[in-house]
Amino acid sequence: MLRRLMVLVHACRRLGGRRLGRGRWLPLLFACLTTLSACSSDVNILTVTSESDANEVMSSLLNNGITPSRSTTKTGIVIAVPSSAMANALEVLRQAGLPRERFEGLGKTFQKEGMISSPVEERALYVHALSQELANTLSKIDGVVVARVHLVLPEAAGVDRVATPAKAGVFIKYHADQPLDAVLPQLRTMITHAIPGLTADNVSVALVPATTGKEPVKPTPGKDIMGVTVAPESVAKMEFIIGGLLLAALVSIGAGGLFWWRHGRGRTEARQDKNSGKGKDGEAGKTATPASGNQDREASRV
Repeated sequence: MLRRLMVLVHACRRLGGRRLGRGRWLPLLFACLTTLSACSSDVNILTVTSESDANEVMSSLLNNGITPSRSTTKTGIVIAVPSSAMANALEVLRQAGLPRERFEGLGKTFQKEGMISSPVEERALYVHALSQELANTLSKIDGVVVARVHLVLPEAAGVDRVATPAKAGVFIKYHADQPLDAVLPQLRTMITHAIPGLTADNVSVALVPATTGKEPVKPTPGKDIMGVTVAPESVAKMEFIIGGLLLAALVSIGAGGLFWWRHGRGRTEARQDKNSGKGKDGEAGKTATPASGNQDREASRV
């Protein structure tokens, strides 16, 4: 950091291929430092791959008074927030269950990869894909933070095994201010119809309210600076920038005034020296004139 600062000072002093005086390069250096200090100190908090997830995250942060920024990279969409609001932003996203979990449906699970699967593997993949589909559907309900579905498919009785009925266990974490008790019968019906041979008696649903934990800090209102409303996290930067610009302007004015004062003083001294030189020449001429007159009179007498 110190090396970069010295390079910046050297560049300011030799701007344009010539060495600048102190009165000129100091304001320029201060303006550069002010600009560097004004750079945003944002922190990347997560990277998402879909536009819908990015919009949902940014909407949640904005609703809680946090101003995020986004940028697109090769790995996805990067969401960043001011460093002062990072802890608050992470807590907001945790309580909202963002970003949403990416579920693998039947189509992605059973993509052909050129390998032959055994019946056991096929059955396991089918159970996993079906659970993912149901969890994805439940997560779309308003107020749901996390949804999980665990399935047991029916098995017919065999020589050495007993018949197993179909069963389903559902776990849903929801926002405490959005209870799901009213839609619980509909959830049971939907899950029952989605699994072959499943009855409502074999469906267990666990509804768990999400703990709020630490309440997000409520944003303080912005401060009005010179008619412009500035976000709380940017007030100190804005005041520093304005103060720096004013100081740079004062230094520039002082340097300009000093330059013109020295320039005017030099011209005055040169004018005085010139006038004094003319005065001495005039006195020498007057002194020489009487002497020459006396010599002429003496010559005429002779």
